[in-house]
Amino acid sequence: SPDQINLHWRLEDEHLGTLRNAYDHVEGLGQAPAALMNAGIFEVANAGHFQPQGLHIEGGQTLRPLNTGSAPRANFYLKPNGVFYIDETGAHVVRTEDYAPEGSVRLATQSGPLLFDDQGIHPRFRPNSDSRKWRNGVGVRADGQIVFAITESPMNFWDFARALRDGEGCVAALYMDGSISQMWRAEDQARPASAQEFAGILSASA
Repeated sequence: SPDQINLHWRLEDEHLGTLRNAYDHVEGLGQAPAALMNAGIFEVANAGHFQPQGLHIEGGQTLRPLNTGSAPRANFYLKPNGVFYIDETGAHVVRTEDYAPEGSVRLATQSGPLLFDDQGIHPRFRPNSDSRKWRNGVGVRADGQIVFAITESPMNFWDFARALRDGEGCVAALYMDGSISQMWRAEDQARPASAQEFAGILSASA
C-alpha cells in the first residue's frame, strides 16, 4: 500500500547510493524491507555524487525541482515524461505537464519516458523496435496499489509497457531506468549485495 512505500536519496549530508545502504537505513528505522528498486534517472552533480535529474521529494521535502526541460536523444526527455508521487489521496503517475498535486506530497520521483496512461502507450514506442534492454519502472493500479517492475530479460519499451498495462493491470506507469537497474526482494535474497550506485531508491516495507 502507498503508506509502505518510501523514497531515499540523502540522509542529512550522506548519500545512501546503493540498495545495500538503503536496506540498512530502512532496517535502522525499525521497518522490515520487502523490496528495493532504483528510482528515476539521475546525473552527476558538481561534487561527483549522483543527483536525481528531475523532481525528487523525500519525506515531504523537495530536494530537487521539477524538470520541464528538453534535450535530444535522452530517455528522460522523451516526452511525455512523468512523475510518480504519493500524496494524501494515494499513489499517482502523471505526465510532467499535468503534475499539480493538491495537498502535501510525501514522495515524488520524476523520470522519462512515461510508459502509458489513460491516453495510451507512449506515442514514440513501436511494437517491432529492436532496442531491447533491461528496464525497470513503477506502475499504479486502479485501486491505488503500486507495482515495482523490472524485466527478466532485455525488452523494448512497447513490450515493457504492455506487460505493466495488460499483465499487471496498471492504469499508468513510468519508466525508471535501463541497463543498470536493479530490484531486490526479500523472498529472493537475505540482503542486497550489489554495490551499484544510484541516486533515488524506492523501498517497500512489510
